[in-house]
Amino acid sequence: MLYNPKTFMLLILFLSGACNTRSYAQTTSISLGEAMQLMISNNDAIKQTQKGVEIAVAQKQRLNAAWFPTITAAGEYIHMSNDIEVQENMGELLKPITDELPKPLADELLKPIAELLNGTTFSFPLLDQNISSIDGTIIWPIFSGGKRIWANRIGKSGIKYAGLVKQSAEDEQSVVLIERYFTAKLATEIVKVQRQNLASMRRLYSDALKLMETGVINKAEMLVAKVACQEAERELQSALNNDSIANTALLSILGINTSAKFSNTEKMELTTPFFISTGIPSKEHFKTITSGNNPQLNMLRSQQEIASNSLKIARSSYLPEIAAFGKQNIYSYNIPKNLSPQTTIGAGFIWNIFDGLYREKSIQIAKKEQQLLELGESRLNKELDLALDRLYAQLCDLKNSIPTINTTIELAKELVKIQEKSFAEGMATSLEVANAHTLLAKSTTAAAAIYCQYDITLAMLLAITGESSSYTSYLTHADMFYL
Repeated sequence: MLYNPKTFMLLILFLSGACNTRSYAQTTSISLGEAMQLMISNNDAIKQTQKGVEIAVAQKQRLNAAWFPTITAAGEYIHMSNDIEVQENMGELLKPITDELPKPLADELLKPIAELLNGTTFSFPLLDQNISSIDGTIIWPIFSGGKRIWANRIGKSGIKYAGLVKQSAEDEQSVVLIERYFTAKLATEIVKVQRQNLASMRRLYSDALKLMETGVINKAEMLVAKVACQEAERELQSALNNDSIANTALLSILGINTSAKFSNTEKMELTTPFFISTGIPSKEHFKTITSGNNPQLNMLRSQQEIASNSLKIARSSYLPEIAAFGKQNIYSYNIPKNLSPQTTIGAGFIWNIFDGLYREKSIQIAKKEQQLLELGESRLNKELDLALDRLYAQLCDLKNSIPTINTTIELAKELVKIQEKSFAEGMATSLEVANAHTLLAKSTTAAAAIYCQYDITLAMLLAITGESSSYTSYLTHADMFYL
């Protein structure tokens, strides 16, 4: 079979179209705002932090239990080796009476009787050898040295801390989402550029074949065009592979399989364009709101509150604990009521005089924890300040590079026109035309990459300031980028 260049080109176009149809068979459009909502609903990292908030609330409720009385019921059955009884000498029992009576009367009447009964023992039973009882007890703390108050405040700080952990996770995952969203969009844009470049190279190859047949160019020029076409095909395939990987990464963070709308989605059309915001506040504005909104800073401050209240609890251990109590007999067997009262109430206290310096060491630990957190806050403030300077400078650099890259694209387009016209007239080589198209593709891709990096950098900046939720508002006043 003879090689026919035209037939070969038609076959390549057909296969490319078939692959393209297969790649975009199931496409669903999604904006960045919709992606944010979907991520918050499905993301496992955010779900974990939500459970942390629920645990903190439950712990706070558990601490509140210290304000209420403790009610318990206890029962026992006892078998003893013998009955419990009291044995008394009758002579000894009459002695107090003898001492109280006048001596003549006592000597005459009671003394003979006492001498007669002396040595005679009487037994009085008290308890049977088998006894049982069920009692209810209530203990209500009245004073604990302030422990319950400080513990309640620790519980509130714990809920606040868990909420900040959740916010931090949302901000972190928002940055990851935005990075993957615009990276996937960039990959798609690169595919478009490479398709356009491949179409141009195929056209160049086709023109080169015609010019070679008419004798305007030699075979070497045609082969240069053929190599450029094959290289464009390779670049397109690489772009398609990167596009598939970026799309899979985006689907992963969205938890896409849990959503009925996107359950069968293979490829998503990302409708939010690249943008450069024209309404970015000053760097000083970002630094001002960072000191009050940054989740990591606020988490350290919540930990400082917990450490402060822990120190107060440690100091309160020097004070006594006072509680009221009551006991009620519910059921008894073989226990006389005169020996065990049915109801008792009272109050008592416990005052720990010496505990092996446990309290002193607890106070020292709490103070050290406060100092550690203060140093951590100071260090974090410096790191955030440096990060803001770096990210803001990067935003400005990216924005300032846009006019230059736009100029490059316009020049590359003009160069393509000139080189194609010159090639048709035999005044330019196929290599020069291929280089012109390659320059245009690279310039267009570079422009998209600059916009992509700007959008990701803005997300990182807003995450530091604790304003990730306001990201989409920067789309209101922005310059969009479309291929």
